[in-house]
Amino acid sequence: SPFLICKECQHRFVCPHCEVALAYSQQQQRLRCHHCDYHEPKPPRCPACGGTKLGGVGVGVERVQETVQAMFPKARVERLDRDVTRRAGALEEIVTKFHSGAIDILIGTQMVAKGFDFPRVVLVGVITADLSLNIPDFRAA
Repeated sequence: SPFLICKECQHRFVCPHCEVALAYSQQQQRLRCHHCDYHEPKPPRCPACGGTKLGGVGVGVERVQETVQAMFPKARVERLDRDVTRRAGALEEIVTKFHSGAIDILIGTQMVAKGFDFPRVVLVGVITADLSLNIPDFRAA
C-alpha cells in the first residue's frame, strides 16, 4: 500500500524532514520518504495512541503486481519502481528484459514513462490517474 495509517486514531506517518506522507512497502515492512530517502521499519504500534491496528491505505504497485500475477498466472510480471531499482544495474536489466520480450507485463510508477521507447507495447494502464490531478505538490510553496 502506498501509505500506512493507524486504524484506531487515524495517525498518518510522515517524514520528519519533509513532512510528506511516508510510502509503505509491505514486502520490505518499512516506511520511506520518496523525496529525501528517510526510512524506518514499520513500527509495531502507533506512536500517537499505542494502537496495534496499523494498515495500508490505497493501491500501491506491489499490490497491483500481486493482483495482475494472480489474474494472469502464466504471464511474466515484473515491477519497475524505486524500490526495485536500488540495486546497481537493476533498471537496465529490467528495461532490457522488457524490451526483448522476456517480461510480458511491466508494472511501475511514473518512472516507467520517463524516456523509454518500448515499440511492442500495445496497452498502457494508469491506475488512479485522476489522483495526480488533484494532489498539491509540497514543493510548490
